[in-house]
Amino acid sequence: MNNGILRPERMATSRWLCRQPVVPERTCHGGKQLVQFRRPYKTPRSGVDKEGLMRCRASKTDCDVCPLKQQCCSKEPARKVLRSIHEGARNMARDTTKTDAYVTASYA
Repeated sequence: MNNGILRPERMATSRWLCRQPVVPERTCHGGKQLVQFRRPYKTPRSGVDKEGLMRCRASKTDCDVCPLKQQCCSKEPARKVLRSIHEGARNMARDTTKTDAYVTASYA
């Protein structure tokens, strides 16, 4: 477990997943589905923990046979992606800093 710290070999994968919209279901590079919940609950759950993170996981059986396992999750049984609920706002701020209006205003 790496406590949320990105390792250099995962940077490209994490950046790719980071740019996707924050939704409960995603896909990995191998095309397999990453989901928050594997079963339906009687009481609906938000999927957001105390730290404001959403956890999406792949199935261990999908990761075991995947040819990209060594690049994706070599030391873990399956891929786990943590995303903040504020990721959409961060992406919008990153995109805003690339506009001409922002560059002109910030250097005025």
